[in-house]
Amino acid sequence: MLIKIEGFNEAIEGIMERKGEKVYAYDYDLMIEMTMKDKHMSREAARLFLEKNVLDVFASDGAPVFRYKL
Repeated sequence: MLIKIEGFNEAIEGIMERKGEKVYAYDYDLMIEMTMKDKHMSREAARLFLEKNVLDVFASDGAPVFRYKL
């Protein structure tokens, strides 16, 4: 079963396979931009918000993957 993160459909880049299981792949930078806009936060505040409320929560089997820009 694919796990979606509510409110971030626009940030889905596609589907990847990890350990034989299909998972959603999200553009993490776009998620930061969306959070900044929706919650009126600075970039750093949005990044910290996502780390605590998204990355830490979705750190299990079947969880989405996140693509970061270098």
